[in-house]
Amino acid sequence: MKNLLLTAFAVFLTSFAMAQDSDVYASVDVDKPDRDPVLSTAKATRVTTDNGELSDEDYKLMEYVYFLQDSPAKKNAGRRKQAANYLGWWINRSAEIDLTLEDKMPFLQYGESVPMFMAGYLEFVVAHPVPNVDKANLAGIRSVIAYYKDNKEALGSDELLEKLVELDEEGRLPAYIKRKLG
Repeated sequence: MKNLLLTAFAVFLTSFAMAQDSDVYASVDVDKPDRDPVLSTAKATRVTTDNGELSDEDYKLMEYVYFLQDSPAKKNAGRRKQAANYLGWWINRSAEIDLTLEDKMPFLQYGESVPMFMAGYLEFVVAHPVPNVDKANLAGIRSVIAYYKDNKEALGSDELLEKLVELDEEGRLPAYIKRKLG
């Protein structure tokens, strides 16, 4: 129950933070059988899974993940919200995922960071179905770091995220994340 509440809180934070950037609200039609037009620029071909092919549902999920990771900050606000909402919906209905977000982590400081964390986390989980929370958390943080570095000009400099970049470059990020989230 606690994890469900934390995930709901994360989805709320995502929606709230992203709403501050734009007045556009995008809902997600999760029952739509066709490929979503929001994903026309993203293709889920980068992921290699431990157990072979992606299911149609995993393929769609990965398209949303890659769309979030590849689209620049401050652009496509409605589409980014739709993709973030889909990731939150997917996590909430997944019984296998036990995603816990800690409010003390720096990735919650800007509006794009929560969806980026979820994207990296889910990318890892889809590629490695055997549960490893520490590695999934690390993948989520590295997704935030990569997005921050690629979009630093649009997002602005952040002292806490700079610390994570430095820890990653020094090879100390895994121990730091395990200590903070483990």
